Amino acid sequence: MYRDHDYDGYYSGITLEFDVDTSAYHSDVYARIYLGVDDEFYEYYTTSIFSIDGESSDDSLIVETELVQGFYPDDYEVLIEIYDAYSNALVAVYDGYDDADLVYLPLESKDYDRPQTSQVTVTTEYGGSMAWLLGLLLPVMWLKRRKG
Repeated sequence: MYRDHDYDGYYSGITLEFDVDTSAYHSDVYARIYLGVDDEFYEYYTTSIFSIDGESSDDSLIVETELVQGFYPDDYEVLIEIYDAYSNALVAVYDGYDDADLVYLPLESKDYDRPQTSQVTVTTEYGGSMAWLLGLLLPVMWLKRRKG
């Protein structure tokens, strides 16, 4: 996870790397990737067709995602479905039950990831006692009263 402009612990970017294996020598597949909260998942990306070769680790796929809009701050889960490229049959499902790294991901889209700006206005005020002015006026008032 990356990009947390407002430093609230929720990220707007996620890099997902996964390696699909097959018992066959070679297969062509594609993946549908979902984000979900409370077992309600929304597909956000379908990969192009990619090839997998047995149990090779050289055929992993990296999907880099930046959430732009509509994902409120929450702990999301990633769900990956793998489909056979020729029959479109669902051949594998991988989610937070299979890998703890796919669950409780603190994410939010960029429209929620805004740095909080604070504006401060400083007003300089001068204060103090006005008693010295009263001290000057009292003798003047006393003299006026004596004369009148």
